[in-house]
Amino acid sequence: MTQAERLESFIDSLGLRHFKGKEFTSYWSRTRKGVSNSCPPEELWHNIVPTLVVLDEVRERAGSGITLTSTYRDPDYNAAVGGERMSYHMKFMAIDFQGGLG
Repeated sequence: MTQAERLESFIDSLGLRHFKGKEFTSYWSRTRKGVSNSCPPEELWHNIVPTLVVLDEVRERAGSGITLTSTYRDPDYNAAVGGERMSYHMKFMAIDFQGGLG
């Protein structure tokens, strides 16, 4: 099992109502300005749980879809996309998304 598949399983094991681990996978394989992103290291996985719990509740209350647009960014990829130098994305604590309450 790959690291990405293990992380998908970890997210699925959280018992969230509206999120599946597969929603994250495509973002980790993106490339910008020749710099590839990567799956977050395992020691960061628990960092995203509080954010996911809140966003899962937003999905519940909105009654509509939310599309994840940015999750983990490794430091080189974060720089390539113009992210903040101390971005929480590099700590796997932030998610950018579209949709939600409206």
